[in-house]
Amino acid sequence: MGFISFSQTLRGCFDCIRTPVSQRVWHGPLNGQALRQIMLIRLLCIFKFKAIVEAGSFRGATTEMLASIYRGKVYSIEHNSRNFGYALA
Repeated sequence: MGFISFSQTLRGCFDCIRTPVSQRVWHGPLNGQALRQIMLIRLLCIFKFKAIVEAGSFRGATTEMLASIYRGKVYSIEHNSRNFGYALA
C-alpha cells in the first residue's frame, strides 16, 4: 500500500489517449453539479487561498477546471494508480 504502480499508471495514460471522451464521466467537473461549481467560484472570489488541494482527481475534470479558473497552485492527489495515469496524461 502507498506506492504507485507504474504499469497501472501507464495503462491510465493509454486509456486517456485511446478514449479521451471518458474524461467527461460523471458529467464534468464536480460531477456536473452546477450549484457546487458556482459555490466554488464564489469562494475563490471571496477568499485568497494560497493553494488548492483536491483529494481524488479521478479523470482530472475538476482539476482541469480549477487550474483554468484559479491563478494559484492547484494540487491533486489520486490513490488509484490507473486514475492517476489518466489524469496525468
